[in-house]
Amino acid sequence: MTDAWIYAPAAEQAAQPARVLAELGYAPRRLEVNGSLRPDGGGSRPPALALVVASGGSAEAAGECLARLLEDEALADLPVVLAVEPSQLDAGTDVLEAHELIVTPFCADELRARIARARRRVHGVEEGDVVRIGALEINL
Repeated sequence: MTDAWIYAPAAEQAAQPARVLAELGYAPRRLEVNGSLRPDGGGSRPPALALVVASGGSAEAAGECLARLLEDEALADLPVVLAVEPSQLDAGTDVLEAHELIVTPFCADELRARIARARRRVHGVEEGDVVRIGALEINL
């Protein structure tokens, strides 16, 4: 399983995204949106993606989290999806730093599409792409 880190202000705000990520085959791990960028214990390698939850009035904290992710050398190339509530679309939530945006609640198919778009934006590859160099073949 591939790790996916969920930056959310509270466990209840990460529950639905975690269920959907698990359904897609990711191992979700929740971190505080205004806490450390890495899980306790450090030493873990970067995840395949980050999902930042900006619900429950946490838009400012989510924006700060996005900025910190981009500033962190080890996490700067991490595809980031920002999850917002419908009411935050009109409020002008700062989504410029995220690679992709999704409105909560969302289904697995929609999140899968948003993750693929974020990966393409960051890495220029999609899940299932194959890179061949001579006899070496890597399925991304």
